[in-house]
Amino acid sequence: MFHLDTNVVIWMADRAVDRISGAALAAIETGPVSVSPIVLLELQYLHDIGRATTSPDNILLDLAGLVDLTISDVSFAAVVSHSLRLTWTRDPFDRLVVGAALAEQARLVTANRLIRKNLPGAVW
Repeated sequence: MFHLDTNVVIWMADRAVDRISGAALAAIETGPVSVSPIVLLELQYLHDIGRATTSPDNILLDLAGLVDLTISDVSFAAVVSHSLRLTWTRDPFDRLVVGAALAEQARLVTANRLIRKNLPGAVW
């Protein structure tokens, strides 16, 4: 199972697959693919501050036509439990996105260098 980081979801929705590495695209094609609800919250935050022009609901609807994408239902308590140990970042979204992948024992597809440096099995 693979979780997608927010940046990957945005690039897929924008059809900017040229920004996504070959290994990441192969992982997405292999699947199954999921996103943490935290990704939806971050997408909404980006929409609220004007850095994303499309709402999270529209992005997910759009992506449903490209890939069989689900929303993870791993418990928030498990996500936070894993996130508490991630002292290498101060970004709350990154901590929770990584925590969700760890809680579900999924590999995270991300372009984020700091995450990739600290998360064994991250895909890019």
